[in-house]
Amino acid sequence: MLDSDALPENILCLTYTDAGVVAMRKRLQQFIGADAYKVNIYTFHAFCNDVIQDNLSLFEKTSLDPVSDLEKVEYFKQLIDQFSKDHPLKRYRGDVYYEADPSATCSQQ
Repeated sequence: MLDSDALPENILCLTYTDAGVVAMRKRLQQFIGADAYKVNIYTFHAFCNDVIQDNLSLFEKTSLDPVSDLEKVEYFKQLIDQFSKDHPLKRYRGDVYYEADPSATCSQQ
């Protein structure tokens, strides 16, 4: 094992994908052996979710539920409405909400 001032459980590694987590752990295992499984390796999304779940009171919540497909569409519409006319993600003509089609993401009842 390599000598270090940091304990494996005090190390945080972040990556963008689940595949990156696996690759990072495998590579770390080659360097430090079984202690690689004590290192905290997360995707950015998973790490942020854990931080939020562990600190719900700071967000004035007692629990967080996933956003529904319809809520996602509404949030995207609100974001699009806030874009300036020269924003690269703003459509100049046609349906500015083209990608936020609720019928494409919501199940019919």
